[in-house]
Amino acid sequence: ICCAYDFYMVSQIERLTEEATATRGQGDCVKAVELYNQAINSKGILLGDTEVERAESSKQVCVEFLDLVELQEAGNHSEALIGYDTFINDYPNNNIHPTVRTQAHSIFTATQPETVANETVCQNLEGLLSNELVPDPQTNQPLLYIGCGQSYYDAGAYSEAVASLQKYM
Repeated sequence: ICCAYDFYMVSQIERLTEEATATRGQGDCVKAVELYNQAINSKGILLGDTEVERAESSKQVCVEFLDLVELQEAGNHSEALIGYDTFINDYPNNNIHPTVRTQAHSIFTATQPETVANETVCQNLEGLLSNELVPDPQTNQPLLYIGCGQSYYDAGAYSEAVASLQKYM
């Protein structure tokens, strides 16, 4: 009876994990975390360790994404943008990437690109662009170069400021 129960619980963990992963791909990490928690709490008596570890690992993706969203909502736009870039690099080929990009794009509707530019953003600008985290690059990329030029100028890094402004031109 115990083995039958454990096999049933393992199938429950797998089903809930698959459902949570699909939900994550639809951009609903809050619900996905709930489903992952259900999967994690469904471990049987003897079996299910591997499946629970997989659910915990998958849950971590959503937890990290939600932390970045919270950072963005607190007004830390530059840090959030760099976090989204790191996130995409850390989790390649993940089904949450479209949601991450949409969230990063919303930074540019909440504030001006020049205000997002700081030394860290400027140093990672090529990565942000290659990960498609800057919406409408033809409009926003030049504004970021201007912001980077100003940021470098304010920091006394004049040659970097000139280089950034030359990219703008």
